[in-house]
Amino acid sequence: FEKNENNYIGQYIIYIAFELSEQHTITFVTNGGTEIDDLTVIDGHSIDLPMNPEKDGYIFDGWYLESFFKTLATPESVADGDTTIYGKFTPITYKVTFMYGDNTLEEGVIYKDCIYYFPPAQMTGKTFVGWFTSDGTEVTDKTVITGDLTVIAKFE
Repeated sequence: FEKNENNYIGQYIIYIAFELSEQHTITFVTNGGTEIDDLTVIDGHSIDLPMNPEKDGYIFDGWYLESFFKTLATPESVADGDTTIYGKFTPITYKVTFMYGDNTLEEGVIYKDCIYYFPPAQMTGKTFVGWFTSDGTEVTDKTVITGDLTVIAKFE
């Protein structure tokens, strides 16, 4: 190398040493909800949880570190290896109210399920025809429930 007044002139190689942080893959299992892409994070860094997935007829109940939903994953959860995070959903339950005479009975029915139990309805001197909505639509064990519903016993 040559040296002028202030600088070295010529070619030289500079070595820079640094440590690469290990990266990990976070996999999201949505259990039937909208799919979430895998996430890559650096070892020891917190996990940025994605937007909540959606699943028809269910409420999202959070991200968990185990498939049996014991430990809630939070933004403070730290990646210390490849990790799978599980989405938990709870079915939406709607209220079906049966009305007959002076009697009222409420049952919970899961979204898009059918009514499996119809209470016995009797009225002295009348014949039970069936269960109907206020607009006259008959409700049977084949009726799919998509919201709260009131049914009225019809007698003739």
